[in-house]
Amino acid sequence: MHKTTIRRNNHDKKLHADFMKVKAGLAHAKKEAALKAEDMLLSYIKEVEGNSAAAKAKISKYVKTSPVKSLSMAVSLGFVVGYFLKK
Repeated sequence: MHKTTIRRNNHDKKLHADFMKVKAGLAHAKKEAALKAEDMLLSYIKEVEGNSAAAKAKISKYVKTSPVKSLSMAVSLGFVVGYFLKK
């Protein structure tokens, strides 16, 4: 074999090894990003669930303390929504 051919083969092998390292690094980064995104999403879901439970409690309390006002607001909102949906 020629010296230049041997050098080229060695260079190709090193280049391929470097490429494989980069590929493995990107795969690892992809997994880490997916895990981080999943953790963030789960924390947001828990936060929203907590906020919706608090809102539900406030609405229930308001309806119990002011049933006539609550009913009139619901009926009014129903008329408004019905009016705009008919158009």
